[in-house]
Amino acid sequence: MLANLNPDELKNTAIVLTDEKFLIPLLTRLPERLSAPNITMGIGLLDSLFINFIDLLEGLRASNTEAIEKKEREIENHPLMRKFNAMDADAYIGLKSHFFEFVQASNQGDENYFNHLKNIFRELTRFIQSAESNSFEVLQSRILLTEMSRCINRLDKMENTAELNQKVLNGLLKRSIAGKQLNLLSEPTENLQILGLLETRALGFDRIILCSANEDIIPGSQRSDSFFPFEIKTHHKLPGRREKECVFAYHFYRLLHDSKKVDIIHYNESEGMRSGEKSRYIHQIEYQLSRINPNIGLHLKTHQKKLPAAHVKEQVLEKTPEVIENIKAHLRRGISPSSLNRYLEDSLEWYYGNVLKLEEPERDPLDSAGFGTIVHEVLETLYKNRLNKTITLKEMDAIEGELEGALREAFEKIEGINSDLKGVLAINYELAKKMVTNYLGAEKKRIKEGDLVEVKGCEVALEIEENLSINGAEMDIHFKGKIDRVELRNGELHLVDFKTGSVDVREVKTTQIDREKLAGKRYYNQLMLYKWLAKTKYSEYGDTQGQIITLTAPHKRDLTSQYTGKGDEWEIFEEVMREIIEEMLHTEFPLRRNPDFKYPMFEKN
Repeated sequence: MLANLNPDELKNTAIVLTDEKFLIPLLTRLPERLSAPNITMGIGLLDSLFINFIDLLEGLRASNTEAIEKKEREIENHPLMRKFNAMDADAYIGLKSHFFEFVQASNQGDENYFNHLKNIFRELTRFIQSAESNSFEVLQSRILLTEMSRCINRLDKMENTAELNQKVLNGLLKRSIAGKQLNLLSEPTENLQILGLLETRALGFDRIILCSANEDIIPGSQRSDSFFPFEIKTHHKLPGRREKECVFAYHFYRLLHDSKKVDIIHYNESEGMRSGEKSRYIHQIEYQLSRINPNIGLHLKTHQKKLPAAHVKEQVLEKTPEVIENIKAHLRRGISPSSLNRYLEDSLEWYYGNVLKLEEPERDPLDSAGFGTIVHEVLETLYKNRLNKTITLKEMDAIEGELEGALREAFEKIEGINSDLKGVLAINYELAKKMVTNYLGAEKKRIKEGDLVEVKGCEVALEIEENLSINGAEMDIHFKGKIDRVELRNGELHLVDFKTGSVDVREVKTTQIDREKLAGKRYYNQLMLYKWLAKTKYSEYGDTQGQIITLTAPHKRDLTSQYTGKGDEWEIFEEVMREIIEEMLHTEFPLRRNPDFKYPMFEKN
């Protein structure tokens, strides 16, 4: 955006940052000819390398020699320590030895963390003050050491300070530098301006580049630490969250007032606690302002930067005779829809998890998979005694009455859970209850509207064996699967799979059936394999309907497998299945890690 601007254009260009944390990354990426822009904002200190280093010191306690050595390596390899080493290698050796003594003392039963911390700060101050570098990290460290040393001196004069634990001391040190900034000296005559949103008041620019315009940043949560409840603030007309949002909105639209061109940048990927949702102000421009003002021209662009191939470590496992035999054994045991999908998504992960059946890492019993298992178990309990008979409204009332007991029974089966449902457990309990209740409500409504429903089976295990010619040799392949529910609805057989997460209708529809296309259609694959498995057992019902019911929206019943391409769906699907099985057993296709696969359990970068 900036590289091709001439000096006259730069003169009326401003980069507006909604978050001060992005200032340093921005400065490192400016074109060389713009190395000295006019910056009218400071750099916050709470997100500095120094604070990250102090956090590292908090967790020094270790249980054995190996763990102590690991802590020492973490200190030595910290980016700040590496910078110190580059600045003055001789002085760094002495500083590092003091840190290692600190680690050893912290793990020999010496509880006086505060005295050790004072010594460390004394050595750090001596090192930083003698440093000749004026890099951001050194300048930040000097300010932080000055403020934190004042806090330590005040604490040293108080009684019982030595009894404070590491977490409390670190919290006090961070509190002492809250709101502190590193003010940058810049060149006011330089054309390009870099400033924060609230610093743009009463200013106008022809070209605006607004960075990080995401909802969780602008306007953000606007949380304020106040002892006044919201109602009291409102009654006495004190400024609160609403007023702060109004201030943000004013500055945003005031900034646009004089602009001829505005580039608003936001990221659309969720990361950590950030949602990836674009700011409400962008929505307002798209759907309201652009309709009111016909002079506004909108151009939406998406930029995706991929890592260079050299940065991605490729993991490949060649198919030796032993590997081939392991895969054959898996195919004879039975390949399920989940196994097939995992192979298409990441063949190396499939080999470790589905073929070799390596033990999975320990997981939370209430993670997404565990929560889904509980909900499935509850639905099975409610319906398993009502098979092969029409479900009436009276039956639905009885099912609703049994929900609480079935749900509590399912939760009590979780290891380590007692009858008291508290905290996160209580939240999951209520969420599961809400999901099942909504599903039962949707079922009652459909029955009232005339649906005739007869449940034929719950958690139905199906399997077939096919003799296929694979790579020129005959082989018996076992296919298996477990269907959440088989029901006869208005005379048509439905194979139902319940999901506790959301499912897009595009995930069950396809216009083309081939190896690459099916790799991104896991739910279509699942429903097609269920229909294939049910062909023999339920042949008297004719064509079956594969359906997903998402319990987040149980009224939505359009999630059925659909093929809108050319040719016979079954013939093409069966041929592609044969090709995939052949690929599994062919030595020319090694097992390969997929770097885009999001949920690896056994692979490491």
